[in-house]
Amino acid sequence: SMSEVTEGFYAGKHDQLIYGVFTTPVNSIGGSAVCAFAMKSVLDVFQGPFKEQETINSNWLKVLPEKVPEPRPGACVNDSRTLPDITVNFVKTHPLMDEAVQSFFALPVITKVSFNYRFTKVAVDPQVKALDGRTYDILYIGT
Repeated sequence: SMSEVTEGFYAGKHDQLIYGVFTTPVNSIGGSAVCAFAMKSVLDVFQGPFKEQETINSNWLKVLPEKVPEPRPGACVNDSRTLPDITVNFVKTHPLMDEAVQSFFALPVITKVSFNYRFTKVAVDPQVKALDGRTYDILYIGT
C-alpha cells in the first residue's frame, strides 16, 4: 500500500514524500515495514535505464538507451491503444528498472515483527505542528 503524496519540510528542505507498506509473505515469519520515498527519486529512477534478462539463465543487465523504443515506456500518450507493438512488448519483457529507489530517511520509518499481524495500509496526516513548534507527519497504519 502507498500513501498519497505528502508535501512538507524535512530536515529544513521542501520535499514531496510518499510512504509505502512492505510485508513478508504469509508463509514466513511475519514482518512489516513502512518506508518513505522522495517523489523526485521515484521519478528519476523511472526516467532512468531499464533492466533486462536475455535468457532465463542470464544475469539482469542494464538496457542500452538505443534499445528503448519511442515513445519511451512510461511517457504520457493521448491514447495507449495507439502504442506500437514494439513498445507494448518492451513493457511486458522489461518489468524492472536498473536503479532502486532509495529510502528518504535511509532506514524504514518503522518495522515490526509479529506472528499476529502485518501492516497492510498507511495513511498520513502531513506536517502536524507539535507543542514544541516542530512539524511531524502522523502515520496511521492498518493491520
